[in-house]
Amino acid sequence: MYASTGQRMATILMVALIGMSMGGTSVSAQTPTPEPPKPNTTQVGEILGTQLPPKASLSDLDTAAPSDETLPETTVTSIEAPADSITAQVEPATVTEGVTSSPNFITNATTPSIIDVSTPNGVVAGGVITYTYTFTNTIADGDFYVQAWWLNYSPTSGGNNQYCDDKTEPKKCDAIPETAYQLPNKTPLTITHGTCPPGVTPISSTCYLVHGLPQSQKGQFQVRLRTKTNLYPKTNANITTLSGSAKLLPLGTTTGQGEDTVATLVVGPVLSATKTAVTTGTIYTGDQGTFKISVGNAVGTKDKSADGTIRADARTATNILVTDPIPTGATFVSSNQGTYQQPFDPSKDKEIKWLFPGPLKPGEKLPDIQVVFKKTGGTVSECTVLKNPSVKLTSPEYPLANGATTTLSFNGASIPVVSALVVKKPVASPATIAFGETGEISIVVQNYKPTTINNVTLTYQVQTGVTFLEASPKETSNNQATPPKITWVFSIPAGSLTQPKEMTFVVKVKAGYSTSTTGGSATLTATDQAIDCNTQAGRIGIVERLLIKKSAGDNPYESSGNVYLLPGPADFEYVIELTNNSSSDVSGIEIIDKIPQGDGNGPGTGKFAYIDGSAQDKVSGIEYPPVEVTNLIIRWNNISIDAGSTIYLSYKLRADGDNYVKYCNSVSAVAYHEGEDNEPVKGAGGTIVCLRLNPPLTFSKVVDKSVIAMEDDGDTPVADRTVTYKLTVTNEGTISYPFGFVDALPAVDYVEGSTTTTPSNIFGGEPSLQSGYLVWENNFPGGVVPSIGAGQTLTLEFKAIVPEGCGGKSNVSYTNKMLFRDDKYFIVIDPTPSALVVANCGKIETTIAVDPKTVSIGNEQNFIITLKNTSKTATESNLPVEVRLPSDYTYVGLNTGSSVSTTPTSTISGTFTTLKWTVPSIGKDGTSDATKTIKFKARAGLTVLPDNIVDGVWARTLKNGKCPASCIADPLGGAIWSAAGVKVDTLVTLSSKFTETGCAEINTTRTYELTVSNTNTKLDYTSTIITVTLPLGIEYVGKSTTTPIPTVTTIEGKQTLIWAGQTIAKSTGVASTKLYSLNLKITGKGGGALAVASTASSPVGAFPPRTGVVDPTVFICLSKPAIWFNSTPVAALPGQTAVFEIQATNPLSDSYALGFEYAIPDTLTFITDTADIEDPTYITPEINGNVLSWPSVTLPAAADTSTYGQLVIRFKMRINDDAVIGSAITSKITVTKNIPGTDSMPLVEIKDDTTTLLVMRSIYLPMALK
Repeated sequence: MYASTGQRMATILMVALIGMSMGGTSVSAQTPTPEPPKPNTTQVGEILGTQLPPKASLSDLDTAAPSDETLPETTVTSIEAPADSITAQVEPATVTEGVTSSPNFITNATTPSIIDVSTPNGVVAGGVITYTYTFTNTIADGDFYVQAWWLNYSPTSGGNNQYCDDKTEPKKCDAIPETAYQLPNKTPLTITHGTCPPGVTPISSTCYLVHGLPQSQKGQFQVRLRTKTNLYPKTNANITTLSGSAKLLPLGTTTGQGEDTVATLVVGPVLSATKTAVTTGTIYTGDQGTFKISVGNAVGTKDKSADGTIRADARTATNILVTDPIPTGATFVSSNQGTYQQPFDPSKDKEIKWLFPGPLKPGEKLPDIQVVFKKTGGTVSECTVLKNPSVKLTSPEYPLANGATTTLSFNGASIPVVSALVVKKPVASPATIAFGETGEISIVVQNYKPTTINNVTLTYQVQTGVTFLEASPKETSNNQATPPKITWVFSIPAGSLTQPKEMTFVVKVKAGYSTSTTGGSATLTATDQAIDCNTQAGRIGIVERLLIKKSAGDNPYESSGNVYLLPGPADFEYVIELTNNSSSDVSGIEIIDKIPQGDGNGPGTGKFAYIDGSAQDKVSGIEYPPVEVTNLIIRWNNISIDAGSTIYLSYKLRADGDNYVKYCNSVSAVAYHEGEDNEPVKGAGGTIVCLRLNPPLTFSKVVDKSVIAMEDDGDTPVADRTVTYKLTVTNEGTISYPFGFVDALPAVDYVEGSTTTTPSNIFGGEPSLQSGYLVWENNFPGGVVPSIGAGQTLTLEFKAIVPEGCGGKSNVSYTNKMLFRDDKYFIVIDPTPSALVVANCGKIETTIAVDPKTVSIGNEQNFIITLKNTSKTATESNLPVEVRLPSDYTYVGLNTGSSVSTTPTSTISGTFTTLKWTVPSIGKDGTSDATKTIKFKARAGLTVLPDNIVDGVWARTLKNGKCPASCIADPLGGAIWSAAGVKVDTLVTLSSKFTETGCAEINTTRTYELTVSNTNTKLDYTSTIITVTLPLGIEYVGKSTTTPIPTVTTIEGKQTLIWAGQTIAKSTGVASTKLYSLNLKITGKGGGALAVASTASSPVGAFPPRTGVVDPTVFICLSKPAIWFNSTPVAALPGQTAVFEIQATNPLSDSYALGFEYAIPDTLTFITDTADIEDPTYITPEINGNVLSWPSVTLPAAADTSTYGQLVIRFKMRINDDAVIGSAITSKITVTKNIPGTDSMPLVEIKDDTTTLLVMRSIYLPMALK
């Protein structure tokens, strides 16, 4: 980031002043102190605004030739500062004691950089943010990359805060063509946007290939991103910053040069609203209620700091639209803000709107709105409340979302309401009834008014599925429908708000067969009374009276889950439970029981048969013979069951079929009633019973090695990787069963010829692979599966080789399952016997913890590397451990509690620092020293970093190490590292503004506010230095009472204000903010845009550099265009250069053409080299002898009353070597082309057409720098 000589001078003096006494102590350089400390010659030269000869030494300083000449007093000046400041007078021969930056002091001093990133000073949500990249080619003639990345970014419009704008050209974050050029002559540059070379970090970086910029020359381009629409400032919520970083990247490398980060706030109004009920207590339906709406800008409890400082992102709102929905069951009556109320049509409008033109500044409130509504009733909801819903706010400053301006919503308020007449929800007693049973439905009507209400009508719509029997009191009418509607007409005596009068109405009904019922509601009306929520639903529940359930009876068999296991064909008892829940007897019930189908001839079919005479009442023993038995069903009919009783019907089947197949049967029932609908019987508690013919075979499978330790070098002997599996089966039954061994081998290799069996005369030979299984074919000689005899045990053993390595993992598991064959199927055993072998490719687990996860640029961050030995047999000694820090991080030191106390060795590769420790020893698993930790802190760099493990911190051990989780493979060599993400953000920012708008009159004051915001919840920014630099034409004259007293320095007529030792506390809410409010006087000594710059630095962490932010400016009020001419510096040595500036300012709405000439004095020489002229709009002059001319240049029109049009022409002159020391070189410009006016009164006013440059003699000063 480039700055003028004067700016560099001011910055270093700011640092030096930290050590000054508050009285402004100085030492005269005209009487040198003997044997001063050797100064840093570069710093000395910068402080003086000169550059010492490269070989200048301390002896040169001490023996400078004496001279009678006096330095011009205008070289460095000071002005009288206000009483509430400390003035440091820096005179021509002054050396100021102070301090320089220590290695751990993070300074954002304005020093030259090869890359600078800039953004606007504040952006609005949903708009575009333009990043400007200005760079110097320090590499060589040829191409190079500008590497750029942004925080919370995505290349498409996803959920991130900033993304590539594909709605306007150029798309996909390409460089804007018209902004890509060489500086200062604007020669076009070709910028090609694409992906970065492999290995460049952060991985989210994008690269811009710069073509053809000569070495040492400057260039620039801009990139436009779109911001997410919902980023606008929200009351009591955190402020949002958008940030980006950049580096220069030579071709063929992955290491960038230089770095810069810029951050800007998302700004806008911070509107909020509160709504309260003015009316207290309870109102009746038909009464009115009043609400109050209060609207403010940045007035939330967290929108200000404890000292009253308003959040930095808050901006003024205009044309604030307040929208208030009309409550349900209410009408709008009036509001107290009729002046701002918008037209309202009660026939169609659902909302009331008020439009306040504003402006509403941060910290201010609108006049309170009081709005009155009348509760009218007639609704089916919100019966007991006049509920004013959420109020809505918007203003034109909020972003568009889906074509409409963003609207904010805030909580509503309510007033309790009582309807004069209330019908309560009907209540049934009992809550449910079964078929044939009766129940009552009670309806309560209440009168809350202190008067009798006549002509009240209550109607009850009877539900379906029941029969109406009678009403009490007797109904007034019955419409005789099915179901009927019962109506009462009556008067109800007076009640009160606290003790309503109640009347109860009862409907008696009888349940039918169906449990499907609808309807059942009471409706209340009155001739002369509004009623809210006058319909209430309520009915009696109907349940099935008949329930059926099926279960297993008294059987000696075990079950697996819900399946009974039979060792072979056997008798099996089932029980059917039939229950009558009603108070009446039931007859005509039919039960159908389905048995497993099939005749046993096909795969999986069963041969189940009913055992005659087995069906009976299980309690009484009375026989219940079925009326029909087939191989498909068993059926009973005409069963009767008494009220409130249960029948337990048991029966037996002879179960036979294929082994290992599950057979299930189910039951269902229905009651038949002559002349009526059939009555369903509900299954309850399960209607299916399952069994399996399961021969009594037991299985086991074991392996001789459960863990194999793989060698680090990947050369584990085959013998160590060979395992032996043993499969065992035992027949615990009394008969033989077909059986053959089958194994589902995982990704291990069977060893040919390794099978052995016991007994060997039956089982043996080599397996074949069938459908992914190892099948021992010799088990099936002649295709006949042999049997395992009653009480017999068979075993089979075979060997397999586990593959080498772990595929980059710490462990690889191999699970080997056992199956078998009978004479028909491959059988899966439940539960399946299996054997687990784990290949262990490391013993020392490495994990990483980071605290805090998110830091700001330049913050320190704590890291814990945990090493755990998972080996139960081996210890480790002299264990090498490597940690790769995130990009641009630097190691700070060990934290307390670390298992190591030695300083690590470090190597730097590109932007990464790798640390290496040696841990003396680590015990085996299960011992007290099996875990060791390395605890240290490192400092984040000055660029933002996204949260991902690729760009995060990596750690590994170089001996027997493994990564248990969150692993990453090194792209260079493939080594496996444990990794953890970190996030580097811009959590502390500066925001500045003038509180007044428009141009400023000379000798008036403006209020300048600098707000420092800290959103970091972990750190106080202590020992912070705040600087504010004023331009020529603005002077400091005072401050607010809460602003600390600054130290004021004056250099070449420009003031710098310094606050040292400031603390910006950590955030406990939206942000911790500190306000520096200054009163600045407009002197008129300079013209054009007068910009006030600010910077900050702290040893705790870095502030985003301010060179990339547009500082607030003010224009001197003009009635017509004006011209100024000046030069910088005001004094220089022979052979040095000065920059001359013609500045034209236009307050008018039209642009104009001007022309200028400059006659070069004899003592100056024009310099065509423009490399260090910062203005990107350099205009090349025509040269005719000793005259420079600009025959026709455009003075732009003013954008508005606060932003005048500006034309700036800068050029560079060199003081000739023969210039007379102490002389004043006067330069003057001539306006050759003026805006049309009259000869005697041209339209352009020449404020200053002459500038003077003083010629100094060379002097070298001894300086003491601490």
